[in-house]
Order: sequence, then C-alpha cells, then structure tokens
Amino acid sequence: MHLSLWVRMKRLLLNSLLVFFFSVCTLVLAAKYIVVPHAEEYKPELEAAISRMLGRQLVLGDMQVSWWGLEPWLTLSGVELKGDSGETALSLPSVRASVSWTSLLTLEPRLSHLVVEDAQLDMRRDEKGGIWVAGLPVKTEGEGDSAGLAWLLKQGDIQVRNSRLVWLDEMRKAPELVVTQLQLRTKNRVNFHRAAVSATLAGHENAPLELQLEFYTPLFTSRPADVTQWSGEIYAHVHGVELEELSQWVDTPNWLQQASGDVHLWAAFEKMALFSVTLRAELPSVTLASERFKESLALTNWSGRIDWKKDNLGGTETTLNNFQVDLPDQRSIGPLNAHLQLEAQEDGSIAAGQVKISALDVRNLVAVAVHLPFPNALVSTLLQAQPEGQIKRLQWDWHGLPDAPETFRIAAVFESLGMNPLVLGPDQRFPGFKGLSGELSGDESGGRWNLSATHGHVHAPEVLQTALIPFSELNTKGRWKVLGSGSKAIFKLDFDTMQVRRSDMHLSMSGSLQTQGDLLPDVHLTGNFRGVPVDIIPGLMPGFFSPDAISWLTTGLRGGVVTEGNWRLSGNLNDYPFKKRNQGEFSLVGKVQNGDVLFDPEWPAVTNIEAVVSFDNDTLTVSAKQARTKDSNLSNVQVKIPSLMADEWVLSVEGLAQ
Repeated sequence: MHLSLWVRMKRLLLNSLLVFFFSVCTLVLAAKYIVVPHAEEYKPELEAAISRMLGRQLVLGDMQVSWWGLEPWLTLSGVELKGDSGETALSLPSVRASVSWTSLLTLEPRLSHLVVEDAQLDMRRDEKGGIWVAGLPVKTEGEGDSAGLAWLLKQGDIQVRNSRLVWLDEMRKAPELVVTQLQLRTKNRVNFHRAAVSATLAGHENAPLELQLEFYTPLFTSRPADVTQWSGEIYAHVHGVELEELSQWVDTPNWLQQASGDVHLWAAFEKMALFSVTLRAELPSVTLASERFKESLALTNWSGRIDWKKDNLGGTETTLNNFQVDLPDQRSIGPLNAHLQLEAQEDGSIAAGQVKISALDVRNLVAVAVHLPFPNALVSTLLQAQPEGQIKRLQWDWHGLPDAPETFRIAAVFESLGMNPLVLGPDQRFPGFKGLSGELSGDESGGRWNLSATHGHVHAPEVLQTALIPFSELNTKGRWKVLGSGSKAIFKLDFDTMQVRRSDMHLSMSGSLQTQGDLLPDVHLTGNFRGVPVDIIPGLMPGFFSPDAISWLTTGLRGGVVTEGNWRLSGNLNDYPFKKRNQGEFSLVGKVQNGDVLFDPEWPAVTNIEAVVSFDNDTLTVSAKQARTKDSNLSNVQVKIPSLMADEWVLSVEGLAQ
C-alpha cells in the first residue's frame, strides 16, 4: 500500500514537471514568434507606462526587439527624459537590454543585461541641499529607501559606456563640474553586488578617477537599498588631481592648502560602519597652512601608507609605513615607520595600548606637526621645547589610561637628542640638553639607562648659576626605581657611573638620588674632578647660593686650575645648609695651582697661588702655603666665607707677607 502511494506521487511530480516544461516552451515560442514581431506596436503604451512610473515625460526613439539565445533583447535609440520645463534632462543615444525570465516569477521587470552608451546626465544640488538626478528628486537620508536604487540592485549586469555627467552645486555656488569618459559596470547576484566606475574630469583627461565597490546585502530582506545594512569593501584611486581645484566642489581640511598627486584608498565596512582603512599617497607637492603661522610650509615628495583597523569593542590599530617627505633647506623625514594600538573595554574606554616608532627625525617631524590640527597645548609645548635628534627605536606598552597608566613598559634607542628648557607650570620645570645618545628600558617599577653625548650641553636655569654648561663628552650608566604609588611614590636614581669631559677637565660621579612628590631630593653622591679652570667654578654653584657670594666668586676667582679634587654630598636638600652632622654633609676639597684671586677691587690681586680650596656645607675656605701680590711674597694665607647662604656674608683674609 505504501509502495503504491509512492509510485503515484512520483508520477504526479513527473507530470507536473512535464506540464511546466511545455508551458515554458509554449511561452517562449509565443514570445519569440507572436509578441516580438509586433513589439513596435506597443511603444506608445511603453512610453506612457514608464512616464507614469518616473513622473516625467519619456520619449523613445527607434525601438527594435530581437531574440538572442533564450532571452529577448530590446534596442532603443534616441531615448530622452524631459524636465519640468520640457528640456532634456537625460539623453540616452543607445540603450540595449535583455529581459530576464525571472520577471515572470517576481511579476516586475527584471533585466539580465543593460547596456547604455554615450549617455548625457545632469545632476544638481539645490540651494536647500536637495539632490536632483535627470530632473528627478532623490530621496536623502531619513526619507526612506530609494526605489530606483532598489530596482538597480535587482538587475543582472549593467554597463554604462563613454558617458558624460554634469554636476551643478547651487548650495556651494560652485561652477559646473563636468565628468567625461564615464564608464560604469555593475553585477548583481542575489545578495552580492559589485560596481566599478572610471571617469575623468574635463581638462584632466590623463588623470582618471577610479572607484570599485563590492558589498553584500542581507540574504532575506525586503529593503536591499537600505545602505545601513550593506557590508563590503571599497577602493578609490585619484590620479593627478589638484586639491586646490577640487576644493571648489568638496570640503578640504583648512590646514591642507595645496596638494597634487596620486591617492589610493581601500576601506572595509560592516553595516556601513568602517572597520578597516588603508590610504596610500604619492604627492609631489604639498603645502600646509596654519592659523598659527603667517607663512605656509611647502613640502615635496610626500609618500607613504597608513593602515587603520577597528575591532568590535572599539579598539583601534594604526600603522604608518615608509612615510617620507622632503622639507625646505634639503631636510627630510623618513622613511618613518610607526604603530599605535589601542585596546578598548566593553564601555569603549581605553584599556591598554602600544606605541612603536623607528627612524624618526624629531626636529623635522615637529616642523610639520606644528602646522597640523593638533591641540594648541601640544603645539605650544613643541614650539617651546624645540626637540631635535633621531629616535632609532621606541616601544611603549601600557595598561590603563595613557596619561596615567597602571602598568607600562618602555624601551628606546636614540641619537643626538636635545631640547630647550621647558616650563609647563610653577612646579613643572625641565632642563634643556643637547647631543644625548643611548638607550633606556624599564617599567612602572624601575629600569636602566646607558647614555652618552659628544659636543653637547646641559641647560638648567635656576638649578646652577650658569644656565648653559657645555661639554665635549658625557657617559653615564644607571638605574631608576619607583617605590610605592600615587603622591607617596618615591623615585630613586642610582648612578653606577657618570663621567663628563670638557677640554682638559674631567668630572666623575656615582651614588643615588631619591625624591618624593614636590620635595627636594635626598642625595648620596660622591665624585672627583681634575683639570677644572678656577674661573668656571662660580657657574657650577647651586642656584640657591647668596647672590653676593656668587658675585664675589665670579669677580674674585680670576685664574688657576684645580688639578685634582673630590666631593661628597649626602643628606636631604630640604635641610641644606646642614647645621648638624646628622642632618647631612656637603664637602669638597681641591688643589689649585697658579691661582689668581682679587679679594677686593681696592686690593692688589694675589697671584701664583698654590692652595687647597674646601667647602664644608656652605662654608668656603681657601688655604694657601704660598702666593704673591705685587712685590711681596705671601705665606700661610687663609681666605674664609663662613656662609655662602647668608643674606649678609663676611669675607675674612689672613696671612703673612714678606
């Protein structure tokens, strides 16, 4: 019984297929031999139907219907769409279309192929922002899906060849933009769509514009023209177009005054939200303008590539590859490579990040950066600091907010770094320096440095009496540690060694320095020196010494050399001068040869001094076994200033003369 039922079902299905097959064949034969030969008779009805659908008069010229394969082809010539005043808004000299048999299933016209040649299309934006295509208003965002776009997405292959487009922007009051040699091809397959466009601007026939688009729409949707549901990729190529000319029709950045060259753009999107962008530019000429400067900055040979990605949580990854540009005065940047990664939490806030930089010329990059739309505070800091030098390699990883990370790790290799003294606030003063090279690495708990410099200087106003201290060579190695966190954190520097040379002068130092908050540091340093000219000693004194004492040291110490000496500083500088031994110690002892001292302008100078100079906290003592003044020989001379910190200080001189 079950077998008999199955046999009957198979026979019914087979009969149904045979009926469908012969029905389709009959329909095809009827269309080919009955409808097609008399298609010209239906032209008036076709014109009227399309005119009603578009709301504009459509005029069909010559119409021919032919048969190719299994599909009928319609060839039209002289098609015109009239505007409100009867003018021709759209001219289609040649149109060929093949009707798809899926039209029977959907009960609406479907084309498997559409070829349009030598079309003339007018588009405009009125003063209120409305868009018009061939005299027909186009629905904009918020007005629903475009019926015309939905119809196009349902067709098969569409080609537009050798056409012309005129764009008039009445809202911008811009001149007409004429696009020639317009080529368009689209392919639509169920929910996959592909489009390719190429064209040139009038007057720029050798500089084509290219655009390619591939995207998917939801598989089961009644609104394929809802662009907010599209996902896919786009590619654009702008070749040889002048930005200054293009700015008549599109908005350009205020800081970008002029640019010309090639630009390639790749972008990927999901539901019209970008998640990947690649931009590659080759611009022979770029001019940057800024409200901060009267003169613009002319750049040449700008090239490079930038990649940007975004994840589902909002984290981003930006990579700059082989960026280079030539500045005036034969300076250049690059090739520069940089990488910035920001990890986001579920609420979108930054959770962690990473910065990588290689081959960065700081000075030249700053010259460009100050013309770009960075925050005014950052630009002001860069202009004040005027940093220079090369960063060979830099990597910074952190967790938490970038300006207040919970944990971080940094590693850097640099060469000839320098900057001016920087004042960011009453308690935020940073010394200047020049010629610093080396490497450092560490994290939130500590790290190490290994630095050297040649023909550099330290510029520390208010720290030492002489703000600018030049040197011919500097070498230092050490470590830093951070104990605790927040306002109670203790920052400690351990100098394994530090050596400074200038001409015949040599200074060395080791020890530690520890500070907390805004307090002066707790210092434990020792060192030695040799070949120090006596006349530079006043400039090496701390900035908080008495001005009168420094004035005397400057005018009084006129010559001689400290052949050798040593010093020690131990204690908290908040307690200086140390009144008790248990508070701290500052001592310095040096041997002087061929000294020349003028104790008072009214006294004769003392020369040929062989002496020992010593500092005990803020007390200065000079003990000379022999010296000479005018025609007299001096012996057992002792000069003493009891306190270099006193508001009113006393100079005492004792000795024997022959």
